[in-house]
Amino acid sequence: MRNVPFVFSAAFCLVVALLVAYIWRRRGLSVSRGGGGDGKLLSSSWRRRGSSIYCKGGGNDESISTRTCRIDNLCYFAEHDELVILHGEESIFYGLPLGDDGDSSNSNSNSLRFRPLVDLTSVRDHNTQRFEYVDLPAEALDEANDSTLIYHRGLHFLFKRFNPGNLMHVLHDDLLPIYVAMRSEQMEGVSEPFRLVAIDSHPVGPFTQLYDALSSSSLIHKDDLRRDGRIACFEHALIGMTKETTWYQYGFFQRQGPVDNPKANGRIVRQLARHIRRRLHINEDERDDGSSSFVLLSRSINRRIINEDELSDAIEKELGSSLTILPIESTSLRDTIVHVSKASLLMGMHGGTLALALFLRPHSALVELFPYAVPSEEYTPYKTLAQLPDMSIAYEAWENQWIDKTIIYPHNPPLYGGIVHLNETLRERILQSDRVSSHRCCYDPEWLFRAYQDTIVDVPSILATIRRAAAQRDAACAL
Repeated sequence: MRNVPFVFSAAFCLVVALLVAYIWRRRGLSVSRGGGGDGKLLSSSWRRRGSSIYCKGGGNDESISTRTCRIDNLCYFAEHDELVILHGEESIFYGLPLGDDGDSSNSNSNSLRFRPLVDLTSVRDHNTQRFEYVDLPAEALDEANDSTLIYHRGLHFLFKRFNPGNLMHVLHDDLLPIYVAMRSEQMEGVSEPFRLVAIDSHPVGPFTQLYDALSSSSLIHKDDLRRDGRIACFEHALIGMTKETTWYQYGFFQRQGPVDNPKANGRIVRQLARHIRRRLHINEDERDDGSSSFVLLSRSINRRIINEDELSDAIEKELGSSLTILPIESTSLRDTIVHVSKASLLMGMHGGTLALALFLRPHSALVELFPYAVPSEEYTPYKTLAQLPDMSIAYEAWENQWIDKTIIYPHNPPLYGGIVHLNETLRERILQSDRVSSHRCCYDPEWLFRAYQDTIVDVPSILATIRRAAAQRDAACAL
């Protein structure tokens, strides 16, 4: 295969000049790295080796949802917040979109630089998470030393987290497609585990231990690289997030809802759950200790259930089952997963924490509660999860139908449902409405106002809903 011609535009030369000047100001010959090796040999080989890219899938069109690539010697320049491809004498570019001459192995960097290569997220209909990079000649690193460059040996998976503060996004958008990528590499004979590298700009977030569960060692976050300050180069980097495992789209260009013909199923979801439990040191004896109860995921900050104790007493008296009330803000993630894994029925208000239903056992049940005026049929990520093929989870939704059993917060900040900043006409329309109007993602004021209500659950109606869910569950068990 031929080397890729390296062509600079006038504008691009300016960027290159600045980056090269930064590197060449540094002196020395050795390179710091994980995994050992001869720093001088590594440094002197950059001119010859450079970076290489091998891609598969995606064809030559703009549909990049199925393309994945492996890049050898991909670098991140912390000072400029740029991923960098190094062009050397032995650089190979294979399987990329066709160049101007119709040959993917001879695509010049100018023509490829501005073509979408891969998505770094599995989220559909969102074009801000694509792989973007800068080109440099490999000679730029000839004089790098351990004060300017760190070389990460081994296999890495680079991606962008879409919303690392929300469990639905963490499990659905990130971990499930990453797990499938890991299994795919294993099936192709790659025995080396990969380390996760999050190159988004989000804060670290509360669920790092879940990412660590899929990483050969602790997650590398872009903040770590920027604090270090050195150029970070990765010996082998995998990029490209499959969208085939997603079962839900969030409504960026249409109403949110299930994706058409999802390929996710209960088998792969439960394999992910089993893998996470194993990495969190939750053994099967702890999960199947013979106890079984109803579990309520309790929210204490917003979207609260005001009468949890009354609900718990009614469930024990009327249904003969104990209810474990699990405060999600104060219970460790590991303990939450343990409780959910052995629950016969999981309950909670609509929200990202209900994605933990993927840890439920087969033939269990999920009851999702919705605040006043929020129609359950319009917001169905957890219903869709429960009804995936081979998931075998009974699902029922409960809606608050009583305006006198809701507590509103019009003076909240706008992102948490406040409406006092709106004009009077719109405020009154929202206050008088008994059903949130259809909307797209993500900041519709009527949706936010109703989403952040607190609820006094009507006990007789929720007991009827629980009975229906339990009947579904028991009927499925009898088959």
